[in-house]
Amino acid sequence: GLLASGGADHCVVVWTVNTSRGSISEMWRGPSARTGLGHRSVVTALAWGKNTTIDHLFSGGWDHSIKVWKASPSGVDSVPAKTIQGHKGRVSSLSTNNDGTRLLSASSDQRIRVWDITQSEYPCLLEFRNQDHEGIPTCVDSDNDIVAVGEENGMLRIWPLSGGAAAMSQAVRAPGVAAHLSDSPRAALAPGPGAAASGDLAVLFPPPGQPHPAGHDGGAQWQGAA
Repeated sequence: GLLASGGADHCVVVWTVNTSRGSISEMWRGPSARTGLGHRSVVTALAWGKNTTIDHLFSGGWDHSIKVWKASPSGVDSVPAKTIQGHKGRVSSLSTNNDGTRLLSASSDQRIRVWDITQSEYPCLLEFRNQDHEGIPTCVDSDNDIVAVGEENGMLRIWPLSGGAAAMSQAVRAPGVAAHLSDSPRAALAPGPGAAASGDLAVLFPPPGQPHPAGHDGGAQWQGAA
């Protein structure tokens, strides 16, 4: 399988994960900001496409942009297929819906955007906004019917996709910061102890004592794909 990671070094890295051997190795390292192709700041969000967009890898960061990379088991294009602009704050989370036709993005500009990723221009179809300006979105997820958003103040919000941008959200407050949402369990991959602080990556299956592979200079985000 493949694992994507993004870090404080502004880079996106794709790793090859061999579950039978219990190993992980770097397959591709994205272009740096100096080339004009990579992110200009910290990469904080990653998402893989599904179904017809399964070859898409999306990355977002502090530079307010979302980049679209075309990936395959043999490699990743070194030039992004598209740079999506629209947010006016840091992109904090990305997610694709179940059928792989929509990309959702959450940002510190307090907006949730829904993008059509079946079209080459990736147009924005919907924009949801917290009308009370109470919390900054930290994570977003969706099936084909709803958009679920977690905020730094512990608020969880749900919007119906069928209601459009004018629909009212349903909200509930949970203790602490809402850090991640998922509509299905993902047990195959996990960050190792201290991974968020050190930039190292770990998988659940290596033998005891096997060193974690070094990934990024600084903190890291990760996203697995089957």
